[in-house]
Order: sequence, then C-alpha cells, then structure tokens
Amino acid sequence: MSRTPDRPVAVVGATGRLGRAVVAACEGTGVPVMTVADSAGWTIGAGMPGVVIDASRPAALDAVAAYCVRTGAALLSCVSGRPDAANETFADLAQEIPVMIATNLSPLHWLQARATELAAGLAAALVPDAEYTVLDRHPTTKLDAPSATAKNLAALLPDGAPILAQRYGAPVSDHQVVITAVGESWELSHRVRDLRGPAAAALSLAAWLEQAAAGRYTAAEVFAELAGATT
Repeated sequence: MSRTPDRPVAVVGATGRLGRAVVAACEGTGVPVMTVADSAGWTIGAGMPGVVIDASRPAALDAVAAYCVRTGAALLSCVSGRPDAANETFADLAQEIPVMIATNLSPLHWLQARATELAAGLAAALVPDAEYTVLDRHPTTKLDAPSATAKNLAALLPDGAPILAQRYGAPVSDHQVVITAVGESWELSHRVRDLRGPAAAALSLAAWLEQAAAGRYTAAEVFAELAGATT
C-alpha cells in the first residue's frame, strides 16, 4: 500500500476534512496536486491529471464527471450519501474512464468487513439463535445516517441486521459489529481518530486506478487484490 500516483492528481472538496488530508498526503509524498475544487470554485492547473479524487458532496458529481470526461482522468469517488441516480452517472463514466467507488478508504475497515463476513457465516452455523447488530458513530457533522460503511457491514450479516446510528463526539468514526447469544457476545470494532491512514490509502488506490482500463471498480476489490486475497 505504499505506491503513489505517477501523474498529478485533482482533489475535489479540498477544504473538507478528507480533502485536506489527501492534499497533505500528496504534499508529504511529492505527488503534485494540479487542480483543486472547493466551495470557492475550481482552480485548474495546466496539463492533465491522472486521477480525480472526489472528497466533496453528492451535488458536485455532475461537475466532477464533466471534468473527468474533459481531461480523461480516472475518478476515485470517496463521497458519502450518494443518491441512487449517481449509479447511472458512474455507469456512463465507466464506459470511458476507470471509476472507483470507495465507500470507506481504510484498509483496516476492509479487514473488519472480511472478518465480519467470516464470523457471521460461522456463527450462523454454530449459534442459530444469535443476534446481529451494527453500531455506527460519527460526529454531528456527518450528514447521512446510517453511514454507507455501516450499511455495508449490515449487509454482510444475516437477516437484515439492525444499525444503531449515533451522531455525537469527536471525529472521525466508530463502527462496531456485535454478535450476541445467551450470556455472551462477540464484538469487532474499528475506530478512526484522524484521516492520515485513509488519505494515504487514497493515493495507493489512485496509483492502481491510473493504470486500470475503463470500467467500474470498488476499493474493496482493490484492497483484496493488493492483499493477495479474494473478495
């Protein structure tokens, strides 16, 4: 997970928490940030970026898509709370450029998801009356509840496991999977307190993406490939 893009990148949402962390990761690794976009507008540099890292808001997708088409840059979408209509935009883009959807940029979250899937399958066979819950905590600035990360974890559990979403406390997030049975419980937690790790992972994913063929990919698929595992 140490590779960085060979070409400059564009960062959309550059003044948000994740956007700032991505820009800082670029500065720390010598990756040029050619274009930035934030609430003040677009600052477009000369030349063509290899990858657009979108850490903005769902409403910016049309402008981001148009920029990708114009420049031929791949798209790494790290935006939460996407509407269903975004899928059509991604499908159209994927005909022309590589598009990666990153519900969660953390490799340790990917490990949590893999462990959750394994544990759920084993528990269902061994403890038929087990109950499953996902706890989802973000600060009050998180716009969507439950988060996409929590929904993905719940989808790995039997019978539409409930999600308890709470919005309070410090950045960045806590996600916990709990399996309970009579007199005992199994818990798997992933806590993020700053975005340096996810930002570094974004650059590794961007490096993979700028070499990819046109098509639609997920961060989970690439983490599995980089780890030498299957999804």
